[in-house]
Amino acid sequence: MALRRGVTDPDGVLASYDDNRVDRIDLLNMRLSGPLAPELGRLEQLQYMEMNGNSLQGPIPSVFGKLKNLISMDLYNNDLSGPLPTTLGNLKSLKFLRMDHSRLTGPIPRELSGLPNLGTVDFPSNDFCGTIPTTDIATMFKSFPSPAFPTTRD
Repeated sequence: MALRRGVTDPDGVLASYDDNRVDRIDLLNMRLSGPLAPELGRLEQLQYMEMNGNSLQGPIPSVFGKLKNLISMDLYNNDLSGPLPTTLGNLKSLKFLRMDHSRLTGPIPRELSGLPNLGTVDFPSNDFCGTIPTTDIATMFKSFPSPAFPTTRD
């Protein structure tokens, strides 16, 4: 309900939204704008957060690190900004993390390297800086072409 109150929904796609035991959010390309509601972090059963292709703005709430059942977080092609929360390193069920084509900044949290199931990571077209964590996650990033995902930034 906080998401419904906090975003502009010109097509009324959230009109029938009910938050009792939500396990999936599929809001792809729905022309939504506004911030990500931190209250989404309370959806204990959430497995899939598919909100790409909108105009969502602002930071990714650190409380999203409490979504222990989350398998996929697709927030790409939005206007998100700020750093990736280190709390995302708590998402041990996470397999897919797609944040490309946004305005995210700062270093990639080292905590992401401890996610045992993480297999797909997409971060290009952001403004990350620093080095890629040198443990397991660095192996995944080696498949990215260097112009799309630089390993360091001055």
